[in-house]
Amino acid sequence: MSLIMLDLDHFKRINDQHGHAAGDAVLTHVSRLMLATVREADIAARMGGEEFVLLLPQT
Repeated sequence: MSLIMLDLDHFKRINDQHGHAAGDAVLTHVSRLMLATVREADIAARMGGEEFVLLLPQT
């Protein structure tokens, strides 16, 4: 089993310069990319803020 932790660099800058709606759009886009990329058995989740985690069983 593998655990991958992801942190979006400069995410606060997006929120500060472009507003929370833009930040939400970035989070949604990243989430959709992760879900489209991982296997069906994998688990992708947002930990909070700009942090995500992927749990990859059988790796």
